[in-house]
Amino acid sequence: MKKFLIAFAIAMTLGSLAQAFEDSRKNADDLFAQRDLSEAGAQKALAAAEMYERLTGTAKASDKNSLWIGASRAYYFVGNLKNEKKDKIEIFQKGMDAVANVTKAYIPELSQANLEAVSKDVLAKVNPNEVLELAHALYYASINLGSWAEANGITQSLSKWPILRNYLMLVELLGHKQINKYGSSRVLGRAYFRLPVLAGGDKEKARKYLGEAFNETLQGNISTSGNNNVFYAELLYSDKKRDEAKNLLKTFIAANVDSLDPESIPENKAAQEVAKKILADWEE
Repeated sequence: MKKFLIAFAIAMTLGSLAQAFEDSRKNADDLFAQRDLSEAGAQKALAAAEMYERLTGTAKASDKNSLWIGASRAYYFVGNLKNEKKDKIEIFQKGMDAVANVTKAYIPELSQANLEAVSKDVLAKVNPNEVLELAHALYYASINLGSWAEANGITQSLSKWPILRNYLMLVELLGHKQINKYGSSRVLGRAYFRLPVLAGGDKEKARKYLGEAFNETLQGNISTSGNNNVFYAELLYSDKKRDEAKNLLKTFIAANVDSLDPESIPENKAAQEVAKKILADWEE
């Protein structure tokens, strides 16, 4: 009887801990879902990021990857709303640090030479769900790094370009370039578009990747990703297709973002604001 009571007490305790974790996870998810472009909305996203990180301390191994990825996504959202460069750099670094806890568990230091071998090794040894989590982690590492580099200064951050490129190429080799609205193609294309030619910039590759991200995510005449629309329009404008570029931005600005991507409504609203500023500059 005594053994039964002890076992029962342990089971009840474990059940209570599991329920407490699930409640806290839901609270973090709810906070992130309440993010918006206001200061209060940014604070909710920041609170979510910090809660995700704290929860990794008590989470089961199978839950930790998604928590680190959630933290990185939330930090990225917050970083984009900061005005000061030093604040952006600090927050984007936190976003990178969060998903480093995922990537370091699966992959060695990457180089162009070992990408294919690493991808084959991961696909052979890691279960499909964790491969998908790794792809998401690589994507969020990349966008935080890219934004960190913009805040730090593109020229001063050129040494980080091979890291970003290799992360995104690995996403593709793992078979998950479609995640985040063809996010790896979007970020690669943007990098090739923005970088100086001598540092790796390549207009043809920018056309390839940005075109893929845009065309593979169409809903009517626009992409369901705000940044796909903005980045592709800027490419078109630089290619002297100015009327096409302006019409794309006008159509995106007029769109109801709620109908594009329910998972990224605040991000798409932010992209609409960027599109308005770009269009105003083009029409001066």
